[in-house]
Amino acid sequence: RLDVAIDERRFKDDKPFFTVRKLILRAKKGCCRSLFMTARQMEQFKLDTGESEGYTLYLGSKKSEVSIRFYEKFHERLNKGGEGFEHLKDLTAWNRMEIQLRNERALGMAKLISENGNVGEQTLGVLMEYVTFVEKSSSDSNKSRWLTSRWWQEYLEGIAPLKLTMQSPETSIDQTALWHKTCTSKALAKLVLAKDYDYEQFQEQATYGMTLLSNTDWNDIIQYRQKKAASLGREHDNGK
Repeated sequence: RLDVAIDERRFKDDKPFFTVRKLILRAKKGCCRSLFMTARQMEQFKLDTGESEGYTLYLGSKKSEVSIRFYEKFHERLNKGGEGFEHLKDLTAWNRMEIQLRNERALGMAKLISENGNVGEQTLGVLMEYVTFVEKSSSDSNKSRWLTSRWWQEYLEGIAPLKLTMQSPETSIDQTALWHKTCTSKALAKLVLAKDYDYEQFQEQATYGMTLLSNTDWNDIIQYRQKKAASLGREHDNGK
């Protein structure tokens, strides 16, 4: 499985391209052209006041090889007590779009990203393939000919230069470990059984992989090891 996320953050009341509630309303009015057959929505709200605490729009089933969701990261953080908000002063909107890929689609995306490094363009390609918000035509019932909504087009144009959501080193390393376990275990087993791979050959592959690591990869590794060492130190001190 591979997840990619694109964030849109707005500060000092600057308006976002859309709200998640707007996406839901537009989709329910039939103004969403998609390869998905169904969608579902979720809203969390306070029982005592009815105040909304955020909307989520899900496209595709949990078992699909491709699924997409839009949600209000702003509200999610606030609901967790504002954790991680300290450095985001004047933030007034934070929408996140996540694409979840499984099996062959995940491997295909990972290969494309590794070959050209452009996460934004690859993400844009998947999103455009699966979802387009359009303007309903009063004279043409064929949705494939309806014009793309301007605000959606502007959002798409902004995706390519956007950076992939930054993850903490712990999340990045742990997700790499999970990906390795779920996506490469079968391939490794085939190599062991068919070519009698041993530890030295796997070590050779790891050594070669080290030559491919970027500065970001090395920073993740160093920070991960430093935080692990600090955590072990605290556990040792508490055990005294």
